[in-house]
Amino acid sequence: MGWEHLVAFNITLLAAILSPGPAMLYFIRTTLAEGRRAGIFTVLGLGPWPRSGPRRLCLG
Repeated sequence: MGWEHLVAFNITLLAAILSPGPAMLYFIRTTLAEGRRAGIFTVLGLGPWPRSGPRRLCLG
C-alpha cells in the first residue's frame, strides 16, 4: 500500500469525522424551525440517552 492510499484514507476519514450525525441534524432543524427554547429542550432530551439506554436494558 503506497502513500497515495494513506492520503486518500486520511482525507476520507477527516470527511467522516467532520460530517454531522443524525442527532446534530435533528437539533439544528428543531432550533431553526421552532426557536432557541425548543433547541435547548431537544439537547436535554438527546443528551442522556447514549449513557442511560444500555443501563436500562440491562436492568430490565
